Amino acid sequence: MIEAGINSYVDIFLDYLRSRGRAENTITNYAVDLNQFAEYLHKQGINDVGEITGDAIRGFLRDVMGFGFAKTSASRKLSAARGFVRWLTKKGYLEHNPAEELKGPKLPSSLPRALSYEDTERLLQ
Repeated sequence: MIEAGINSYVDIFLDYLRSRGRAENTITNYAVDLNQFAEYLHKQGINDVGEITGDAIRGFLRDVMGFGFAKTSASRKLSAARGFVRWLTKKGYLEHNPAEELKGPKLPSSLPRALSYEDTERLLQ
């Protein structure tokens, strides 16, 4: 079982997101990602939010990528962790934001959909 320390801050953060009108699906996704982050931190011996470092967040990202998650999923999980530590910093639970300098996995860029012949004709009229 994970210590209540970090998880209690995760719960407060999720309540904060609810108060900001975030969709329930968004909150559910954040909950899954942040509980996974809290579990990773606990396994690393980090039981207090004040002990979260950039190295710990990078380690979480490496761990997620090592499990074979798609880059888009890993990026979403990193985004949740970033939002959480940004909130912790804003609330004064952390002195500085350890995720400020972190870069996520490079996501493949998608090409725009080609215009149909009919759409091209309409544009030229």
